Amino acid sequence: GDRIRNRGLTAAMVVLAAVATPVIFISSTIYSGNVMEFNFSIWNMLKPLALFCLVAWLTGIVIILSTPELISKYLISIFTALSLCFWVQGNLLVWNYGVLDGGSIENGKYIIQAVIDSAVWITIFGLFILFSKRVNLYAWKIALVLIVIQSISSGIAIAKKQDTPSFHSYAIDESTKYTFSKEKNVVVIVLDAFQGDVMMEILHEHPEYKSDFDGFTYYPNSLSAYSKTYAALPAMLTGQWYENREPIQQFLATAFEEHSVTRELVDCGWRVDLFPLVERTIHFSERIASNIVPRVDGAGNAREAGRLMDVALFRSSHHFLKNFWINDYQWQASRFFAVVAPFFSKDSKQHNAVEHPHPAVNFIQEADLYASTELSRPTFKLYHFNIPHGPFMLNERLEIERLPSCRAGYVRHSIAGIEIVRRFLDVFRKIGIYDNTMFLILSDHGGGEYRSPINRGLLPGKISLNEIKNNSIPAEHMQSGLPLVLIKAFDSSGE
Repeated sequence: GDRIRNRGLTAAMVVLAAVATPVIFISSTIYSGNVMEFNFSIWNMLKPLALFCLVAWLTGIVIILSTPELISKYLISIFTALSLCFWVQGNLLVWNYGVLDGGSIENGKYIIQAVIDSAVWITIFGLFILFSKRVNLYAWKIALVLIVIQSISSGIAIAKKQDTPSFHSYAIDESTKYTFSKEKNVVVIVLDAFQGDVMMEILHEHPEYKSDFDGFTYYPNSLSAYSKTYAALPAMLTGQWYENREPIQQFLATAFEEHSVTRELVDCGWRVDLFPLVERTIHFSERIASNIVPRVDGAGNAREAGRLMDVALFRSSHHFLKNFWINDYQWQASRFFAVVAPFFSKDSKQHNAVEHPHPAVNFIQEADLYASTELSRPTFKLYHFNIPHGPFMLNERLEIERLPSCRAGYVRHSIAGIEIVRRFLDVFRKIGIYDNTMFLILSDHGGGEYRSPINRGLLPGKISLNEIKNNSIPAEHMQSGLPLVLIKAFDSSGE
């Protein structure tokens, strides 16, 4: 009985270390501000993450205890080795894989990384299995040390973290995402990282868009304020320039509260709905937008928990396992959490009837189904799409396709973005509010990161000349400086 009890306690501890190591690691990283792509309160992730970890933990314990004692000893050594490898990989063997733009990680480009990872993992697993008898004596102590070390670092990160950002305490209500006014609407569509000269190229190759975008004016002589979304989108809505003299979330609070066009519209009685691609780019307040509500979005938290787990497992795994977690950009853990997300939501008004692998296509299909003109007051809507931003996974026919990571793939992905917008405009024609809607189709910045050299022949002469004169500036900065600007005023018509 004592032997079984000790084996059970050891199994519980080593499996816990293996399960908790990536979670504790990524949580402390987020709290300390080192991972900026995922800004949300870890406490709001607790329920879905706890479910995931509990299932994994109990499964590991059952596997160990249901096998003969000799085999279970090896399994305990394997779980102990796994937790140690997770810690070493996530903290010491952190490789730069560049922008995840839709292609798999090419092993041929990372031979050194693969060799180092393999040497470390094989050595740790080999020694722990070879000396499994001795490892079993100290397995629970090794697991405890790993958990304590990471818990301490996580505690320090939590203690040092700044004030909770506004988007941790509020959620975005999507119940009026496709509801508009019969009288007046202003719709802003942000196509992330759409490069200005690419639009001119598309118009040359697809002249039919000139009539499809009836009433629009295309401005090829536009420049972006910033090369990254974090500052570019707030600049659009507030007109304020961020110079990194204060924490950006403090800047956003002041800029949106005192200078934003959305605040003025709310004060004037407009219905303002914001749907940012990345929540941290706006200040969350009921004074800023009508669809920002003081509650926790359970389903959204569950989906973000999936992204959290995917990042943890991606960073903590051996080089050859990273493509497994990416899973053609249908990330493994995210798929699980997407299934359980509805169980964490109390909001029955979310539009969940349509499911498509690409969110932009999912959006346009939902808009076609749900768009209506039920609002009695004028509306302002902002929709932010992750297209043509990488990964390049959508072709010009709006089919899922892995496009090449070069200008050709970037242009095809850009055409998909224009096609999404074109179909969205058709929705407004169908429900009879195209003429009394003002559209602003913008990008926050140009491509920059996507090997999309500027087509100088399609740019206004002055911009092209300046790009040549300033050849000391890196090409990606020049590219990111060229945004898309397409505007249709109220009751405007013509090519």
